[in-house]
Amino acid sequence: MIVQKRTAHSRFTFKFAFVVEKLHFNSILPAGTLDFLLCPYRKIVICKVSIMQLEVLNLSDCAEFTEPQVAKKSVASGEGFKSIMINMLPGQEVPIHSHAGFQVLLLPQDGDGVLFDQATQTSLNPGSLYLDRSGSTFGLRNPNDKPFRVLVMLIAKGGT
Repeated sequence: MIVQKRTAHSRFTFKFAFVVEKLHFNSILPAGTLDFLLCPYRKIVICKVSIMQLEVLNLSDCAEFTEPQVAKKSVASGEGFKSIMINMLPGQEVPIHSHAGFQVLLLPQDGDGVLFDQATQTSLNPGSLYLDRSGSTFGLRNPNDKPFRVLVMLIAKGGT
C-alpha cells in the first residue's frame, strides 16, 4: 500500500510502500511532526521527523503604555518558560516581588531603568542582558524622562 502524508507547513508529499499486519499504533504528535511506519521485510520501523516551526515576533508590537499602572504584555510562552514585555512611563515602578521557581532574564529594549531590592540598585540599559539564577526579590523603576521597555523572560528552574 502507498501512504502519503502531508503537513500544513510542507510543500512535499512523502510516499512509502509497506505492509502492515494487525498493527495498532496510537500516537499524539506535536504539530509539524510527521510519523511514518516503514515495514521493510516485515520489520516495523517507526520514524518521527520534526519540522522546525520558527515563530518570529516583532517586539515593537508590544510597546503599549498605560497610566497610572505599568503596562505588561505577554510576548510568548511554552513549556517551562514565559516572556513578558514591561512598558514603563517616566516615574512608574514595579514593586519588589519574586518569581519563585524561575530563573529571570531581563533584556532592556528602549530607555534606561533601574533594578532594585531593599539594599541595592542596578542600572538597566539596552544592549545588556541581566540574569537572576537565584530567585531573588527585586523591583523595576523608570526614574528617567523617557519611556523604558524591558523584555522579561522566566525560565523554570531545572528546565532548559
